[in-house]
Amino acid sequence: MKQTQYKQVTIVGCDGKYLKNIKGYLYSEGYVVNKHVEGRHKHAQHRSVAVIPVGTELVIMFTEYLTHNIMHNFAMEAKKLKIKVLYCRTSVSDLRGKLECLKTGKQAMICA
Repeated sequence: MKQTQYKQVTIVGCDGKYLKNIKGYLYSEGYVVNKHVEGRHKHAQHRSVAVIPVGTELVIMFTEYLTHNIMHNFAMEAKKLKIKVLYCRTSVSDLRGKLECLKTGKQAMICA
């Protein structure tokens, strides 16, 4: 039996009612969520440095649920660690399109 190696993902933003569906979709595509940071809580906004767990291969930012400060902090930390960042709306269909662009090498911000 072939064992699948899952890629680790950090999710920034996303409301709880969508998170279950998004986690399920990511799992079916070979990703496992290692951390979820809610994007609107005050305690998260005042952190000067975003913490991305070791082993993370992709950071997904759901822009509808983020403040500018959190988005900026995570984008800078991901850039420093050379981790890809995917920006999308909070829907499985948008995430599907952006992940497909990422797999094919197209620029995910422009595609879909």
